[in-house]
Amino acid sequence: MKNKFNPWILVPMIFSFGIMFLCIWGAYNFMQIILLDPEKYQTVITIVFTMLVTFSGYLINSSLQRKHELFIKKANTYNEFMKTMVLFIKAKDKQKIDMSLCFQELVLWGSDNCIKEFSSLMYDIYNDHKNANMIRMYELFVLMKKDLDPRSNVNTDDIGRVFVKDWDQHKYAQKAKLEASEEE
Repeated sequence: MKNKFNPWILVPMIFSFGIMFLCIWGAYNFMQIILLDPEKYQTVITIVFTMLVTFSGYLINSSLQRKHELFIKKANTYNEFMKTMVLFIKAKDKQKIDMSLCFQELVLWGSDNCIKEFSSLMYDIYNDHKNANMIRMYELFVLMKKDLDPRSNVNTDDIGRVFVKDWDQHKYAQKAKLEASEEE
């Protein structure tokens, strides 16, 4: 059986030729305007340049606005998270602290590094592992700080000194306790 010619195959080809014709015709008319009347040329160039600058400004502004909104959302999430974790640390009965909303916000708005560190830390806390200590919590706080300000030079010791009076002694005691538990 012979293949029949399908006339619909010509539609895209005709459409393409039509678009090419319109582009060539528009370019020809534009060149005539430029060659015949230089004042119109300056007006057209000014209008095109103004449109390009306006559109570029709009794109830059909307990009900066999205970044700012994300920054605000992350900052609020990290702030609430830190408040909740401080309550969790100070609480005698850890089961009474509802951290579910805080966790949801962190999963939605936190950086990948913060979420990974947090999930690892919470796994160790809930399973009573020996390496779930305050130093790791402060490392998480440092990650949050660096997520909000990548140029930050804050380290775990700086954060630890805010929360613990004798931080250096506490840090070395925590490390010694961890090393002793690993040797067992």
